[in-house]
Amino acid sequence: MKKLLFLLLTAVLCAAPLRAQVSFTDIAIPAGEEVLEVSMQGGISHFRFVADRDGVLQFNVGHSGIIIYTTDITGEESTLLPSDYQTDGKVYYVAVTRGETYLFKTSILLDPVTMRVYYEGSGQTETPITVRSSHADGDTYTLTGVNLELTFDRRVDVAAHWICLPDGSREAIPADDINATLFNQYYYSIALRGVVGGLVDAGRLAEGQTFTVRLEGIADAADPTQLYGTDGTFELSLVLGAVPATLLSVDPADGSYVPNYYPEGGEHNLFTFTFSDELDPAADVDVTVSYGDVEAGTFVETSCAYTIDGNRLVVDLTGNRFPETVTTARGGESATVLSFTIRGLRTADGRSVSPNYEGAGTSAILAFYTVQKEEVTFYVDFTPYAGASLIGCSEVVIWLSAPVTYSGVRVDWLNVRGGEQSRTFTADEVPFVWDDDEEGYVARVPLAGIGFGDRPVTVSVLDAVLSNGDPADISATFNENVAGIEAPTLSGAAVVSVYTADGRLLRRAPAAGATRGLAPGVYIVGGRKVAVK
Repeated sequence: MKKLLFLLLTAVLCAAPLRAQVSFTDIAIPAGEEVLEVSMQGGISHFRFVADRDGVLQFNVGHSGIIIYTTDITGEESTLLPSDYQTDGKVYYVAVTRGETYLFKTSILLDPVTMRVYYEGSGQTETPITVRSSHADGDTYTLTGVNLELTFDRRVDVAAHWICLPDGSREAIPADDINATLFNQYYYSIALRGVVGGLVDAGRLAEGQTFTVRLEGIADAADPTQLYGTDGTFELSLVLGAVPATLLSVDPADGSYVPNYYPEGGEHNLFTFTFSDELDPAADVDVTVSYGDVEAGTFVETSCAYTIDGNRLVVDLTGNRFPETVTTARGGESATVLSFTIRGLRTADGRSVSPNYEGAGTSAILAFYTVQKEEVTFYVDFTPYAGASLIGCSEVVIWLSAPVTYSGVRVDWLNVRGGEQSRTFTADEVPFVWDDDEEGYVARVPLAGIGFGDRPVTVSVLDAVLSNGDPADISATFNENVAGIEAPTLSGAAVVSVYTADGRLLRRAPAAGATRGLAPGVYIVGGRKVAVK
């Protein structure tokens, strides 16, 4: 056992030194040669290189897919070298200093590979840096135009980016407005909208004036000694076109919560977009509202009705109902976000309209709202109250604390022969109208010509829906007490709740004095409407 423990302890103590025993192969570009070809058979290869000059050392691995790292003497700590694509394969590169020693390693090789090692400019022909532009010199640029795209023939570094103005001053292009992406070529995208728009707003640039996009210090990223042109400067002159109109405001404000249901005549149905200039009502405008997740199959897009009046575009969502939540691609539920998209707007004098979300990649006006179901406090009261006798009554009065949409009001009764009869009034014939004195919505259902005697009569509001989309039960049956005997009332000692008409609880008190001391108005006491004079 002691011998076994000794062997285990020896193995542990020797583990670190064993890991550090990495064999590095010395490589050097042969005297008089420009390129070293290194043949590798498999596994991980380690190399030691002593630079014989200052420069950028290149490792061309062709199309093999292997990776080159700098490493330490143990071969453990490694850093991936930057790389670039060339016509003959992938090239890793690193700046080196004459006389310094550098250690490199590869990823695992599965097949034999020949790697070419050389200094930048050696073993290949140097070619000037070239660039193509999405805009020609002298083009007209508008603030609704696409980004300026520059395509270099290789990876480059750029020291500074400027907008040069007619008065000789210049403005730096913010880094956030510059996007550089490396593929087989180097695409350089500059969003001019923000910086040029700011210059226009500040009065430093006006329609018809020429401004210049200037990039300074353009150099080959692998060999900083190679500059674009003679001094690394690229310039492109553009003429500012007609300044577009802009969105000034949206009501309700972009980003706010909106209800899920838009009934006829609802107070939330209209969305008003106000612009800096008068709009062309004859423009072919497309307004859509969308929500949901495309990947989850819950995406819905709907065209919206709109009107244009002066500098305002008003979108009407009447009749629309939206879900409070939608299923996402991950299988969960999230709050529904309505996205308004408005395309095709132009001003009365033919100018375009600038998008309000600069980074959205669209020329449309956008607005986003989170759907939220409204909580509606709803009370119903009948006069006479439900169950009471209708003998001698010419009408039934219905009081509501909140508005509803409905298709009509129906009266059902039994005639003298016991047969079922009914009469339906349209919403126009029996409308609910706000009553200041009653502090609610009041409808009057006529009873003239209905021969019900002392038999039961039911009054129902048909298809009633609250402003949040919830159904509303508005129905009462009368003449339930034979011979017109009134329904029993609460005893004075019974404790009742007292609410305001909009649903705020004021107190709980005995019925006999529940309204004592209240200001004049309408209250809900024990579930019934009570007017305090």
